[in-house]
Amino acid sequence: MGVEENYQKLFGQRSHYLPLHVGAKDVATGSRMGGLPPLCFETAPWCIHCGRPLDYYLTIASDIWQTIAHHTDSFSLFYCPDFDCRLYANSLFCLSHPESPRHVMAWPRANPMEGRAIVAGEITPEVEDIREAGSISKIGGRPILIQWGRIGRLEALEQEGLQFAFQFDEESYPRGFQIQSYVFGCGACYVYLSLDGSRSWITAVGAKTVWQNS
Repeated sequence: MGVEENYQKLFGQRSHYLPLHVGAKDVATGSRMGGLPPLCFETAPWCIHCGRPLDYYLTIASDIWQTIAHHTDSFSLFYCPDFDCRLYANSLFCLSHPESPRHVMAWPRANPMEGRAIVAGEITPEVEDIREAGSISKIGGRPILIQWGRIGRLEALEQEGLQFAFQFDEESYPRGFQIQSYVFGCGACYVYLSLDGSRSWITAVGAKTVWQNS
């Protein structure tokens, strides 16, 4: 299947999704999570709510995007290390950037999560009843919420012209994956981006994030 067809299945019709998995080893380039952030971030971004330096969470890079969309940057997620700030100010941020390898020097704050690759599975048909779907990390399709009573926050993002792009669920962590704590309370984060179906493009213009705990 071509990029345009994959794009339409994931983001146009939303009849399919691309599953994401945490790999067995770390990688210096491409899609990954934990460990050191991309080299293009010379210093840690700061939380716009409390001023603390942000911790790096993950990057979805061109090794995954190139099969499903044209002209897209890498997207990295950073979060405030203060749980109350994350909880009450939703201090989780999606930042776009060119392809960039990991830092090779120590970061101001040690990452509480070991570095691992993120790998994509095969494009899969979306379940008919999304509320019955289990925990999963994925690109495209429809978001699988933990707290369906709070779907209004996501609907508000759609009213702003953003569309669901991907989600990462902490239930996706494999056995033996070293973390200090669950950033989202054993929950999931949801990323909404600007999509252009006529060109199969994805951009970070106006990007917004939401997370829910279990």
